[in-house]
Amino acid sequence: MAFLMLLTTLAVAAPHDTSFASIVLDEFRRHPILTRVDLYKLAHQAAFGAEHSIPDSANAAEWLAREWGSLPDRPEAIYDTIAPGGALVRLNLRAWRDGGGSRDVVLAAFLETGRSFERRPEVFERYWATIVELARLRRVPFDPAVLRRHGDTMRVRGYPAVSHSAEYRAAYQPAYRVVKPEIVQRLRH
Repeated sequence: MAFLMLLTTLAVAAPHDTSFASIVLDEFRRHPILTRVDLYKLAHQAAFGAEHSIPDSANAAEWLAREWGSLPDRPEAIYDTIAPGGALVRLNLRAWRDGGGSRDVVLAAFLETGRSFERRPEVFERYWATIVELARLRRVPFDPAVLRRHGDTMRVRGYPAVSHSAEYRAAYQPAYRVVKPEIVQRLRH
């Protein structure tokens, strides 16, 4: 019931995105140790994909190979949806590997997603406004004014990519690639 009330409130207050609000709340359920940096990273990846992570395919392949061989055990889903409609997901490497998934498929999907995803600052702004509104509604434990200022600072800087916070990395040891799930499915078969 509370979730429906939240969606109704957000739907009335455009330009907020109720689908993205659901993703943010789900992220908090799965990973309650989040900082504003981690929220920014979520919105950034949902709006911009992983373009910043792909300097060239050789570097991306080396990075994946190093990470693949050193993944600690940790139960998690294969996919975490980060963009409305499932347009983008975080493909969790541990779950993918442990389920028999191919490293080559992950690399190819990651590179193709990076090349094909369009940078959309206006979408980031809508997603960030949604996060600020969730804070205003006390659905996420942040000061909305602090989040607004953080968003303004990052806009002035040209929306730079960031790493997860130290707190998030220590708690969850994130190991994923941002991909379009339909590319993964096509490459798998």
